[in-house]
Formats: sequence, structure tokens, C-alpha cells
Amino acid sequence: MATRKPQLKPLPKHLRPRYRYIVISIESWPTVKLDKRTFQQAIWTSTSRLFGDTGAATADLFLIRFEFSNGSGWGIIRTHRDTLSIARSSIACVSKINEFPVGIIVRGVSGTIKSCEDKYLSKLPEPVIPGEHLFNTKISPSFTRGHCIDIQTDTDFIGATHLDVT
Repeated sequence: MATRKPQLKPLPKHLRPRYRYIVISIESWPTVKLDKRTFQQAIWTSTSRLFGDTGAATADLFLIRFEFSNGSGWGIIRTHRDTLSIARSSIACVSKINEFPVGIIVRGVSGTIKSCEDKYLSKLPEPVIPGEHLFNTKISPSFTRGHCIDIQTDTDFIGATHLDVT
């Protein structure tokens, strides 16, 4: 006679953990390669340095979705409802990943992943257009993204606008 395993009942709604989902935009230089694991590690490190291991464990930041290419991308980060301020400050303190400068902007916070996608991710990111621009009396390779231009120098990039170049 086969024995049946007891079925575990789901927790009642008032006992389930409450989460918030933070939508972020990420910008860096066009040649930077960034993957989900590296970005998750940077967020954990930032939280741990700011609030210690217990604060990081309490916030429980987890990268749900992540997309990054050509120097720009987005992500959805899950955190507990009560630790939203810890999560926002930890995200704001990430300025470099793998020694490359990174800019992170919080686009919004929501209670479900679906509402995050509907509210904050419906607009597609601007395409990156490679080209060349005259800068400091020299023609240099460049990457145009909307009104921003990243001009490649011998060692690094320079951020510019259309008014800075000809």
C-alpha cells in the first residue's frame, strides 16, 4: 500500500511576506559588459557595507529581471515592504561595477511585477547609434543615445551633448 505525502497548505494571506518591486534604469559607457550575476553582487555588497550583514539579510534584495546592452539597461529588484528605504539607499550607493562607472536611477516602485512592467517599462530604451564626431580637433568614434553622446578617447569616454561637438 502506497503512502501519500501530506500536502502543505499555503500560508494565509495575512502571514505571507509583503514585497515591493523597484524598477531601475542603468547607464554606463557603451563598451561595458554587465550581466545579472555581477549586478546582483554589486547590490548585495553595497547593502552589506551600508547596513551590515543583518541589514542586508533583512532587506533581502533580489534581482528579479535584468537587461543590459550597449551601455544602458533596466532591472526589477524585489525587497520587503518594510525595508524599502534600505533598498533605495543601497541602490543609490552603487557607482562602480568592475571598475566601470555606472549610473542607476530608480524609475518607480510598485507592489507587483506586472504593474512595474505596465507603468515603468512600457517605453522602449533609446537605440545606440555608433558614428564619428569632431571633438578637440580630432575625429573620434562616438555612440549617440538620444541627446547624449559618448565620445571615445584613447583611454576612456567623454560624455557630451550635440552642442559640444560638431
